[in-house]
Amino acid sequence: MKKAFQYILSLHIRCVIMVLGALFLLVACDFHAGSSRQLKKEVDSFAVYYFNWQFHHAVRFVTPESEKWMHYAASQVHQADIDLLQSKELPASCEINEVVYSEDDKTAIAHVTIQNYLRMDTIGKAATIVNTAQFDIPLIYQPETDKWIVEVNELLRPIK
Repeated sequence: MKKAFQYILSLHIRCVIMVLGALFLLVACDFHAGSSRQLKKEVDSFAVYYFNWQFHHAVRFVTPESEKWMHYAASQVHQADIDLLQSKELPASCEINEVVYSEDDKTAIAHVTIQNYLRMDTIGKAATIVNTAQFDIPLIYQPETDKWIVEVNELLRPIK
C-alpha cells in the first residue's frame, strides 16, 4: 500500500512539473509571438523606407544613436541618384527570412532579402540598381516602451 501511495504521489508530482513546464513554454512562446509581430512590422517598415532612400521616414524606426547614420546616408544622395530612383519601375521591397533572438531576448537580428533596391556606391560614383541581396538588420528590445527598434551602427551592407 505504501509503494502504491508513493507511486501515485510521484506520478502526481511529475504531472504538476509537466503542467508547469508547459505553462512556462506557453508564456515564453507568447512573448515571442506578440513581440515578433511588432518586430517584423518595424523591420519591414524600416527596410522599405531605408532601401527606397526615404531616410527621413526610416529614422522613426531606429535608436537615437542610429539617427546619425540616417542623416549621413541622406547627405550622400545626389541629383543623379534621385533621377535613378524616380525612373525605377518598382520600389525596393523586403522579405524577412528569419529572426534570431539573443539568449537574453534583448537583441535580435533580422535576416532579410531586399529586392530591387538602389545601392549607394563609393563617393563620386553613381548608384546602381540591385535585383536582390541579403542583409542583417540588428534590433534592440526597449522594455520601457515594450518595442523592438532598429540599431544601425554603420550603413547597411549586403551579406557576402
